[in-house]
Amino acid sequence: SFVIGMAVDQAEPWEGTVYRAYKDVARILTVCTGHTGKDIVIGKTYTDAECKALAFSDMKRELDIALKCSPHLLWHPIVAIAVGGWSFNLGGNRYCTSSLRVAFDKGDFETGCDAMGKYIYAGGKVYEGLRLRRYGDKTRIGEIELCKASLTPARWWAFRVKAGLV
Repeated sequence: SFVIGMAVDQAEPWEGTVYRAYKDVARILTVCTGHTGKDIVIGKTYTDAECKALAFSDMKRELDIALKCSPHLLWHPIVAIAVGGWSFNLGGNRYCTSSLRVAFDKGDFETGCDAMGKYIYAGGKVYEGLRLRRYGDKTRIGEIELCKASLTPARWWAFRVKAGLV
């Protein structure tokens, strides 16, 4: 689907793609674009096509979970894309118990988007990669910035400028 593909595109610059298994910052065995699980083959070099398929499958799984909890987000595809990136990183089940969901389900999108910023810790410490992923940097759109992009015309225009779309 469009939302899944766009969510993968948004998450990939933050996840990066590594074609051989490694342990991430939380010491979890990972390969490709943030893929974790018992199916990882240690020592194997994955192809770009395999990595793309894993990323799409993983995003679909996590976003499907999040959208079962907040199906109305399908009416807000830009927010759904941001939630997809967030859920890809932290898990759809975590979304379902998060303050993001509570706010989105009340229709308070500003608070829901801002709540993404609470999730910047790894091992009890602020992890710069997670902070940047949530807030963005000069060249990459952060999840909060993307989430808020569609809330007002001015934000949408600023987002399009930063993304090089105009």
